Amino acid sequence: MTRRSRRAGEPFQPDLLQGQSIAVVNAAFLADAERWRLQFRCDDCANRRADGGCLYDWPNDVMRAEPFAVVGADGTALFCRAFEPDGS
Repeated sequence: MTRRSRRAGEPFQPDLLQGQSIAVVNAAFLADAERWRLQFRCDDCANRRADGGCLYDWPNDVMRAEPFAVVGADGTALFCRAFEPDGS
């Protein structure tokens, strides 16, 4: 796992790829999401506002994109860190 020093002023970013391609990681996440019926989208989140926006101003277009990608083209995490199941 690659870690950046917090003293360098850069936030910690986990190595989500772990030696695999971005496409493989995204496909594995989608397969697990379907298998385990994961709810991880804005519509399933307790932090959504009545207007459909995010209480924490997360860019909803990322969470609503099809197909969903958990890792971006540059290897950074796209998953919302503020997600909280709405209990339904």
